[in-house]
Amino acid sequence: MVEPPHLPDSRFVVGELLGEGGMARVYRAWHVERGQWCAVKVLRQGLKEKARRRFLTEGGLMCRLTHRNLLHGWELDDGNPPFLVMDIAEGGSLRDWVDRYGAMQPRLAVDVAIQICKGVATAHRAKVIHRDIKPSNVLIARKGVCKLTDFGIARVRTADLLQEDVTASGDLMGTLGYMAPEQQSDQAQADERTDVYGIGATLYHVLKGRTPPTNLFAAGEYPETFEGIGEQLLPILLKAVSYKPDDRYDTVTELAKALHDTWEFLPAPSPDAKTLMTGIPPEPPPPPGMVRATPNTAPPRDLVGEDRPSLEDAQTPVSASLPSATDPSDFRRALVQGSTEAPVEEERTRWWLVAVVMTVVVFGLFLSDFVWVRSSQNQLGQAIADFLELTVRDVAVVDELGSLGADQPTLLAEYEAVRAAPDLVARTRAADRWLADLRAGVEASASDPDGRTRALAQRRLEELEAAREVWRAREAVWRSRATSLPGRLITATGLATTPPLPDTGADGR
Repeated sequence: MVEPPHLPDSRFVVGELLGEGGMARVYRAWHVERGQWCAVKVLRQGLKEKARRRFLTEGGLMCRLTHRNLLHGWELDDGNPPFLVMDIAEGGSLRDWVDRYGAMQPRLAVDVAIQICKGVATAHRAKVIHRDIKPSNVLIARKGVCKLTDFGIARVRTADLLQEDVTASGDLMGTLGYMAPEQQSDQAQADERTDVYGIGATLYHVLKGRTPPTNLFAAGEYPETFEGIGEQLLPILLKAVSYKPDDRYDTVTELAKALHDTWEFLPAPSPDAKTLMTGIPPEPPPPPGMVRATPNTAPPRDLVGEDRPSLEDAQTPVSASLPSATDPSDFRRALVQGSTEAPVEEERTRWWLVAVVMTVVVFGLFLSDFVWVRSSQNQLGQAIADFLELTVRDVAVVDELGSLGADQPTLLAEYEAVRAAPDLVARTRAADRWLADLRAGVEASASDPDGRTRALAQRRLEELEAAREVWRAREAVWRSRATSLPGRLITATGLATTPPLPDTGADGR
């Protein structure tokens, strides 16, 4: 039996293990402030720094991307151990569902694929390519909503976020059977159409009830591979998993529309059809002494394929569909509530005890919040210092790119601007510009005969971007904590100070 981890945060009551992988374990946890269950993903101890960076990158992306069909990260803590607080999806994965109940009926499969398309469309608008869409990475929430997760190898197509395409040794990243051909040959070529392929392969899996062949893109020559798919869905599926990206749907929105348009021509589900909510256990009660938030009374979305799925792209933030957080005063009142029929003397004694208990509770919460805010402030300051130190130290990359035809004078001038900046805000702005120009220099540089010089420059760039992403993740945590009510009180009283951060736009620069 795996013992629950001890988290240095009093807001969570960690429960049983929900699942585990090579990098992390996921636990059920009760969020005291929100008054509801959540999932906490905790990085395993003893892993290399690269694993830690990837964990923080994934967590940062999940906290930024908000859509009902994406597993949303509530907050990311870069402590020891690092952990990510996120939505809980107690229906397991699509793969688990298929393993238990077999192939999905066509309308349900189409509804599932459209849900995935909606979530992926939101990621694509943020320039994020998932690159590992498969049934085991699509979780089923309690109300029958599919949520895409596992952004551990996602590729971010902007200069201010991590672009980690392959491991240092050049290992293949992704899952055969769901991986597009161009991704197998060159990870850097992955774009929106790569995820179209992944959704198509996932649709094949749920329709057939089995893992797709590794050469699904060539399986059109073998009709038995698609036997039973149905004439309405077959051309859509073949187009989605075409060998050439240009032959696929250009966007996941186009794929969703094609699936939506064919829905009414698909057979209606049988009376005994399984739904996405089949087998989901009842929600457990709160831990002893805890109080549940006001329940969400919206009817569950029990998908059986009877209602035509909507193409409307739900933009409501995930937090808006969650039960409202418990008011701290309600929680404290619940700790001390008692009979209203006590004699007057007992009433006075009881309320005296209530005052003492509330004072202790409030002081404890304030102390916890103080440690919480100061910790995130220190972590952010260290991340900025680490990034700037690495930026100044990596001037050698300018010479490497110059030897490959990049604009060496411009790169050198940007580098000197970082060193000459008069204060931290100016220095971080200059470092952001330097990083963006460095990325452009790598992309524009020619390949050397043996490829080693460009590969070394690429690796130096990835190290810089990894450090930049750690900064971004910690900044997101700091801003979240500093803008909470306790955080505002602590910063207003001078017990914690706001780090000198540059203003950031929508692109993070």
